[in-house]
Amino acid sequence: TAKEKGIPLLLDTVIRIKDTETQTTLSKKARQKNVKDCFQMVADSGYTHVVIIDDVITTGATTNELATLLKKSGVEKVGVWSIARADINQT
Repeated sequence: TAKEKGIPLLLDTVIRIKDTETQTTLSKKARQKNVKDCFQMVADSGYTHVVIIDDVITTGATTNELATLLKKSGVEKVGVWSIARADINQT
């Protein structure tokens, strides 16, 4: 676990401020539009390197939106860890 490894786990730094429809049937472009501006920073992370953990990455729309927000808040390096990458052809 993060605690056992001494890695801070930030669960309340970013919140979702906009309800979005499920991404499963949306194209890549629609997914990007769907998650645009749906997150807000509620606390300074206090870190220059942050990792986003996502269960499945399909188009990367959600992680890209989060990474953009984190970088705007002063985070210099954003990594993404995922359990799976979906292989779909969406435009």
